[in-house]
Amino acid sequence: MNDAWDRAVRDHLDVWGINAQSAELVSKSENLVYLVRTDSDAYTLRVHRPGYHAADELIAEHQWLTALVEAGCSVPEPMTTSDGERYTRLAAEGSDGRFVTVARWVDGELVGAMLMRSPVDDWPPHLEAIGQTMAKLHLATEAWSLPAGFDRVTWDAAGLVGRDPVWGRFWEAEGLARSERALLIAARDKAFDELRDCTSPFGLIHADMHPFNLVAADAGLHVIDFDDGGFGWTAYDIAIAIYNFREKPEFEHLQGAFLAGYARHRTPPGLADITRFLTIRSLVWLGWVADRPDLFSDDRRRNAVALVVGDAERYLAD
Repeated sequence: MNDAWDRAVRDHLDVWGINAQSAELVSKSENLVYLVRTDSDAYTLRVHRPGYHAADELIAEHQWLTALVEAGCSVPEPMTTSDGERYTRLAAEGSDGRFVTVARWVDGELVGAMLMRSPVDDWPPHLEAIGQTMAKLHLATEAWSLPAGFDRVTWDAAGLVGRDPVWGRFWEAEGLARSERALLIAARDKAFDELRDCTSPFGLIHADMHPFNLVAADAGLHVIDFDDGGFGWTAYDIAIAIYNFREKPEFEHLQGAFLAGYARHRTPPGLADITRFLTIRSLVWLGWVADRPDLFSDDRRRNAVALVVGDAERYLAD
């Protein structure tokens, strides 16, 4: 099927006014992501996962990214087709049509990869820089007036831990024992109740700004992949950024570095809210894993279940 999409993408580039020298598949996860190079420029072409976004949501993402670029944020600069359209539809042989969007590519190394090849003692300056980047993104977004009809997903209590959350019913994930299901339901209900009193600011957030969605470019950190961006709590955005470090002995130091960077530009939410959202991110993530069996081996799914159940146990014990 990749060969079919490769051919379809190459044949489709004329619609975007791109005279490509190459089109290389660089990521195959929820979306197919191609790096397209011309004589003088480079672009990211995304073939979107079917059913995740409606056309209005892609238009909203384009509007948001355009506003962030104009505000001086380093984010993907969205492109339009030769006819001025913000998205197109494309079908490959044997598949239904999927949405396509294009943005300018920025060269650099993923921050997550940089961290993985360096000792943890070297991480705090990177975390501080990520905190600064997120704060600037939040400020620029808050200063922007949303256009009429702006439509993105909502990561509120219902969207995260309601009875029908955005990323699926994590408490029904395959492989859970009955006792584990009961534990996750209890954690879900506790989180839902506590979110009524959440004091963190609520607005438009990236909602997936982990280190592998940041590029260390020549001009500084470049934020990519706004696919999950929508309305949610600032503390949830921060929790996602530091979530992958929570099992490390140095976690408090790493969290402190991130918050110190964030605080240079904007007052961060309280630690209690961030800590709660670390657990909520675990619950939500299990729903994401369960809904994508093609991306995870049986061992990885079992490890995910064990990790999330442990987080839920500690959350309920507090």
